Amino acid sequence: MIPYLEFWTQDFSVSRKETQMAINTTFTSGAILTAAQMNALPFGAVSTGVNITSLSQTGITTIVDITGASITFTAVSGRRYKASFSISASADAANTGCNISITDSTPTTQQQSVFNLAVSGEQNCLTGVFYFTAASSGSLTRKLRVQRQYGTGNITLTALSTLALQFQIEDIGN
Repeated sequence: MIPYLEFWTQDFSVSRKETQMAINTTFTSGAILTAAQMNALPFGAVSTGVNITSLSQTGITTIVDITGASITFTAVSGRRYKASFSISASADAANTGCNISITDSTPTTQQQSVFNLAVSGEQNCLTGVFYFTAASSGSLTRKLRVQRQYGTGNITLTALSTLALQFQIEDIGN
């Protein structure tokens, strides 16, 4: 049996030119997978992901760090990364906008998502995926922050053993 590789691509931004890995499309006896092709493959998780099982962060209206939701890793210039999160949130007033942002260490917002917490007191599972490319090689920190975007409610973030706050960054290749 000849092993095979499966590849997928995604257009992350229409304003940025993507470079695609050149792969062999026909595998024949003696075909060689090059070092350049291997180095363009995804490397996977860049560190141990954040898995918070005990958190009650309350009274959120202005932007604050999400306690413990920070990852520092060694980035490689030009590589693409995928940051994903899952957070349980509620608000004490209906129709409160909850803004979850991913920032660098300064903290300058890199990307953000706004969720509508429609029902007062109801727990909402907020999930998101952010894609980014490392501008340079070296230590890179990404952290999650939260703020009220609109409405009058105070936001509460909750994490339990059965409802963990999770945050992970993966290298998805060149």
